[in-house]
This record gives sequence, C-alpha cells and structure tokens, in this order.
Amino acid sequence: TMCAKWCLVALCLSFVAGVVAESRQNPTLVFNPSVDPLGEEDGYKQLTQLDVEEKWSVDDGKTLQDRSTALRDFSVATHVDVKLVGFSGDGNYKLALNTADFLRFLEASLTEDSHVYAQHPEPGVPHRLPIRHRYFFRVQKAKPSLAQEITKVVHSHVMGKKKSHVPVEEVDKIIQKDFEESGLSYVIYLLNPIAPAITRTVQVNATSSDDEAHEEEQRELFTYWYTPSADTRGSVKGDEEFKPCPTVLWSGKQDRYAWIDFTAGPITYGPHTSGNGLVSDFTIPNLENFKLEDADDDVAIHEDEFVAEVVSTVVKTCSALIQPTIHYFPRQYSNIVKIQVIELLSEGPKAAGPLSPHRYDESQLAQQITDLNLVGQTIEVSKVTLNLATCRLCNAAVVAATKSRTSTVFKGGLRTTLHDYLDSAVLHYRLKDMLTRKPDVAAELGLQEWVQTPEGVRVIPVFLFDLRGSNLLLLDRFHQALSFPDMVLAVQTNAGLMTVDYSCGDDVLSIDSRDASRPILAATLEAVWGVEAPYKSFNPATGAEDQDFTWSIGYCPWGPFSQSKAISFSQRDASLRNLLYSTIYQSSNELADVIDTFAKYEMGMGDVLLPGEYQHYIRRFNVFNYKLEKAAMYMSLLNFNTSLFYARSLRHDARALTAIFARGAQYVHSHMACSRDDESSILRDTVFLAAVCVLIWVVLKAVQDFFKRRGSKGKRH
Repeated sequence: TMCAKWCLVALCLSFVAGVVAESRQNPTLVFNPSVDPLGEEDGYKQLTQLDVEEKWSVDDGKTLQDRSTALRDFSVATHVDVKLVGFSGDGNYKLALNTADFLRFLEASLTEDSHVYAQHPEPGVPHRLPIRHRYFFRVQKAKPSLAQEITKVVHSHVMGKKKSHVPVEEVDKIIQKDFEESGLSYVIYLLNPIAPAITRTVQVNATSSDDEAHEEEQRELFTYWYTPSADTRGSVKGDEEFKPCPTVLWSGKQDRYAWIDFTAGPITYGPHTSGNGLVSDFTIPNLENFKLEDADDDVAIHEDEFVAEVVSTVVKTCSALIQPTIHYFPRQYSNIVKIQVIELLSEGPKAAGPLSPHRYDESQLAQQITDLNLVGQTIEVSKVTLNLATCRLCNAAVVAATKSRTSTVFKGGLRTTLHDYLDSAVLHYRLKDMLTRKPDVAAELGLQEWVQTPEGVRVIPVFLFDLRGSNLLLLDRFHQALSFPDMVLAVQTNAGLMTVDYSCGDDVLSIDSRDASRPILAATLEAVWGVEAPYKSFNPATGAEDQDFTWSIGYCPWGPFSQSKAISFSQRDASLRNLLYSTIYQSSNELADVIDTFAKYEMGMGDVLLPGEYQHYIRRFNVFNYKLEKAAMYMSLLNFNTSLFYARSLRHDARALTAIFARGAQYVHSHMACSRDDESSILRDTVFLAAVCVLIWVVLKAVQDFFKRRGSKGKRH
C-alpha cells in the first residue's frame, strides 16, 4: 500500500508538471477566449515571469520603420473550394476539364492588388485599407451523382413539363445537401448538366445529280433558366404584380456556397437605357458560344477560351460575395446595438385605412439582422409610430428637404412636368440637428440615448416617412431608402408601382413605392455594419464606384432584380468581418501612428530606454504580434467570435506600448546647432586649392614687382 501511495503521488506530481509544461508551451491557456470572450482583461499581466522570459523576450531586430510597415499590412487568408459538376465527360458536350489546368488559370487571374477597399471611409482614412486578403483555391471534381441529379431535375421540368423555367429551389436543395456533407469553407459550384434536347429525323433532299435524298438526325436544344418561388423571393403569395427575374446562378442563404449553371441561359438584365453593370448574353459564359462549327460533340468546345471565361466569373464571384468592398469604415463594435424605427405618418393611423400587404413591417428587419451579432453583443429592433403633424420639427425637416425638378417627356407631344423629391443631405442635417439640440423630441421618438449614449451602446435611428398621398416622392430622385453613418432615411407613398430604368430580358422593371422594407434592410446593413451591395465595388484606378449586376439576384435586398427580403451568407459574413477589420485597424493604426511620430527622430528604442524598459517593450510587441496573427488565423477559419477576442485584446498592448513610447520621448530633446559638413567635398577642396594658388600668385607677383622697383631705383642712383 505504501508503494501504491508513492506511485499515486508521483503520478499526481507528473500530471501537475505536465500541466505546467503545457501552460508554458501553450500561450492560449493564458489568452483564453472562453474565459474572457470580449478581451476585457489584459492577459499580459497574467503571464508568469518565467513565461515572459522564455517565450516573449526574443528581439527580432526590427527597426521602428519595419514595425510600422508590418502594422499597416494585416493579411487574412480565405480558402475557396471550386467544385466542377458535369465536367468529367458526363455533362453537356461531354466536356472534360483538368483540375490542375483550371487551378493554373485561376491563380494566374488573381491581381497583385489584394487590398480591401472602403467606399466611404471616415476623414483621414484612405480608400485603400491596410488590410489584404489572399485567396487559396482548391479545384476538385464533384461526385458523378451530383451532375446526374441536377440533369434529371432540369430535364423533368423542361422536357417533362414543357416549361422553360426550372424552380431554383429544386437544384439549390441538391447543392445544399452536397455542401452539408463535404463543405468546409466557401464553395463555388460550377454546373454543366446535359442540355435538354430532342433528336429529330429530317429528310434531306439531294443537292445534285450525284447525291441522293437521305435522312439526318438533328439535335434541337431547349433553352432554360431558373426562377425563384414566392417564398424564396420574399413577395406575397398570389401577387402577380412582380415577375421574378430569371437567373442562371444562386447563392446560399445560411450556408457558404454559390452555384452557376453554364448550360442554362443566356439571360440579360441591368440598366435599360443607360448605365453601367449590364449583364449581357456573354457576361456569364455559355457553352453554346464556344462551339466549333462542323465539329463532333466530343470536341465541340474551345476549351481554353471557355475555361478563361469561367475563371473570370469565379474571380468576380469571390469579389462580390466573399470579400466585397466595405461601404462605411470603420464601424464600431458595441455590446448593444439599438435600431429604432420611427414611422412618421402623414395622416393619423386611424384615417389611413387598411394597410396594404406591402406595407413596411419591422419584424422582417428584426428577423434578418438580430442574428448578426458577435459574442457578447445584443441587437434590438423597436418601432415608434407617430403622426407627422405632431412632430413639428420632423415636418419642418421634410418641407426644407423637398426640392423640385423639371423634365421634358414625350406623351403625344413634348411636355414639361414637375417632379418633387427629398434632398437626403438636407433631411439628414435637419434631423440630426433636431435630435442633438432637442432632447425632449429625441425622447418622444424613443431616442433617449441619442444625446448621452452609454458606454458600449450604439443607437441607429431609422426615419420612415410614410406619406399616404398618391404622389411619388423619393430620396434624391431615385431611392426609397438611403444610409448615413449615424442614421437611415426612408420614404414610402401610395403611388403604387413605379417604373425604373432597369430591365430583365425584354421586361422593364418596377418597384413598389408602398413598401420600403427591402431598401430599409439594405440601408441598415450599410449604416450599422458597413455592408456594401454585391454589385458595387470601388475602382482604385478611377477613384469612383463600379457596378456589375451579376450577383444582384437571389437573397439580395439591394436593387430591383430581386424581391427577396432576406440576406445571404455573403452579407452575414461581411457584417461580422467588417467589425473585426475595424477593431484591428483602430488598434494597429493608432500604434503605427505613434511609431511614425517617434521614428522621424531616427533613433531606436534601445537608444532612449533603460535595458529593463526596452525588454518590456520587446515583450509587449511580441504579444501584440501574436494576437494579431491569431486574429487573422481565426478569421480565416471563419471563427469570428474567437477572432474578436484577439482583436479586442489588442487594445491593451497598444495602450501599454503607447505609454512606453511616451516614456521614451522624455529622453529625446531638441536643440539648435550650427550646420557643418564634416565630410570631404571635391568642390570645396577645389575652391580651396584655387584660392591658395591665386594667393601664391598674388604674393609672387607682389615680390617680383618689389624687386623690380628696387632694381630700377639702384640704376638711377
């Protein structure tokens, strides 16, 4: 028994030693997001002296300029799987693609400029952010059954039901099932199902006396596309006012996947008369456009040209869905986000009569955005309904913002018409001034925390002007809702359907002026999280906005090509990623600015700090870099909550390093001194020698003249 006791004690001691050794080797036991998910505590202070000396005291020898450059170069890796469905000879035209060649095309198409851009950065923040994203692609072929299932669904609707449109949900649920079984990160499915077709026997007459009449088999293809159902596009069932825009692509709602069918289509949509971003018959490559004339089906495709176009589409998909442009930057992380909808009716609620089924409902907004919270964050949506007449300052703001514009139209003859609209800049200024200067009015609107916002709370008002008149009234002539960094403005009227300058195929599109639900959702995403529309991007060459409406279909609250009041995985990830980018940027950029201020003196920290202080400086910087790497790693793994812990805990080390730089600055003093050049100068030496030569020549000349004068005097005597 005594031996057993000693063995048990030895086992316990070895276990404790193992735990201690593991804690020394694993810093995550100290920087633990499960204990402190918001990074409120300074984990550096919890490190033991032994841990600090062994792990964090290595001096990498970097200069201040090197450290500043590294802080302004935050990089995140993004892993994307590209799945080829029906490209193993089992799809349309029996096309077989090599995954290695496809990957080579894909990597060659990536641009060197991988920086993240902001459309509307705060003053002092550049459009090109010090944040880079790197794509790591993996190309693989899907299992053969996936192409077979998709082909079966397409054929059953096109050939079986004699319809040209296939319900998008039928194919989407097949893709979703495959993603749930094998998807680990972002997955882009490239579909090539066998095109629906029938073979007809045609009698061919003789063209000459040598030929004979014979029969030939001709293949007749059926064109098809996909259309969303009423549930998917978010419109009211039984409502025939809106026709869904056909599509050949789709993205997941919760799951991180997107798919494109290169056999379907072609389709066209975009600006009707003028504008950028048109999706034409050739924007999304279709196999029919790459056929070789008079070629057999087995070799009927210009493969390299087709692959190049498909790769370009994949890269555009990544830019639109995976790493889009940021609308507002930076966006502040807050523990509590309160979105207060203030609906201002132009008439009393009782006099307004029964509401149209299209009227705005704040529950739809709450349903989409309340789950966009990071750990420790709460999102609240509430609504206050008031009569516009009872809020005199609100009414005055509307009157001041109402502008008029004339336009000449042709209706049986040239006519000049007058159109009213709301100037969003004026309306925003008036409302913001009202909330700031009139706390009692802010309290009446449910914005008590607008003037004195508690720490960790962010309030975003959404002003919805529900004007029951029949006249059309928009913001800045074209918009139902617009975002600002601190609020959202929206308007809806009883004007009914209004035609916009966008078309889908041959149909000119309309939007419902009675319902501002989708525009409010889009504007709220912009104002709170800085999410940009998937068809907008910042062009660094022109410094302006570019548009490409390819991915404005599906779960997209922006634009007229979709009626969906839901958001996709793209907006969900972008909202969380933008908050992390902002948190990391604020800590890194503030520290880099302090370093730049100190670095201009061309001195190192070792020159002004005592050895103990310098060692503390090195340790803090090593911890800061460790947290920065961890934040990037977990963001790449799409673990945004753990990444938030490391991003927020950076501020502790940034403050400590700022204090160290402040102490070091006490030993740096400026003084005035005469400017001198200790280095040799050829010009200076040349001038000096020339001056000496001239002086010698002058002295010799003077001596020579002196002796000449004495000689002439001696001769006269």
